[in-house]
Amino acid sequence: MVSISFHTHILSIPLITTIRGVFQTLTTTYAAEVTPVALRAYLTTYVNLCWVIGQLIAAGILKGLVKNETQWAYRIPYAIQWIWPIPIFIITWFAPESPWWLVRHGNIDGARAALYRLRSKTNEGDNIEETLAMIIHTTELEAQQTAGTSYADCFKTPADRRRTELTIMTWLIQQTSGSPMIGWGTYFMTQVGLSTDSAYSLGVAQSGMGFIGTVGSWFLMPHFGRRTLYLWGQAVMFVGLIIIGALGVPKLSSGLGWGIGALMLILTFVYDFTVGPVCYSLVAELPSTRLRIKTVVLSRNVYNVAGIIIGILQPRFMNPTAWNWGGKVR
Repeated sequence: MVSISFHTHILSIPLITTIRGVFQTLTTTYAAEVTPVALRAYLTTYVNLCWVIGQLIAAGILKGLVKNETQWAYRIPYAIQWIWPIPIFIITWFAPESPWWLVRHGNIDGARAALYRLRSKTNEGDNIEETLAMIIHTTELEAQQTAGTSYADCFKTPADRRRTELTIMTWLIQQTSGSPMIGWGTYFMTQVGLSTDSAYSLGVAQSGMGFIGTVGSWFLMPHFGRRTLYLWGQAVMFVGLIIIGALGVPKLSSGLGWGIGALMLILTFVYDFTVGPVCYSLVAELPSTRLRIKTVVLSRNVYNVAGIIIGILQPRFMNPTAWNWGGKVR
């Protein structure tokens, strides 16, 4: 029975990974296409907030079960993950289709109906026909500039190649800026001198800081450019990572562990204040409308490849039975 359960779990991993990839790519492009330009930055960065909310829930559950030594200490966290597909399916089923996607597939009446569903109920004066005409005109112009919808089109013209390169690098930077270590924060803090209970407490605080940071970014973006926030966020995170790495050089102690933990909270806040949410806004706005989905898919795949490499190296850096770098892994 255990063998069957284990093999079922292993076989389910590719399916879960595939579904996860669908949500990673479609959420950003859908958000960019169904919202007004003035609200696009907020809804695309909300994707990052959803990740943070999930992390916060997970951190709270794990903290509550940290002293539970029964099988439910791992069964409950795994079981709770299966609650979400049902409400997500229901919401997605009743959500309107993207009018841009419908226009690209020749369904003008469907696009018009979708725009009526997306308009504000309190503003009956919205000119749906003008919006629809703009979508049709924009789609036709971009179709003339980039004929076809193959992935090769993302690199054909200098303009599209430039857009693709920028989108890929924007998402790749999110992987290489120290953010994966935030996901390993709790385990990392146990390796730098903190007790398991203290590490899980800081893990909850870390997710809370991520939530505050993402919401705070909504107030910054109207006043600062996306590029400005992205670059300054990387600069501050680089300094924070250097300091954490330097603190890992001396012999680790509880005091140093708490210092590193505090810096991890600051690092998480800065990441979710700048690089984390702004990335989703950038990757939705950089590609052309016609090639947006394919460009986002390409860039996200590069992100995932980088994630595989980092996922292989990071546990070995931290694990005391492997390379055992401790705080120096930063």
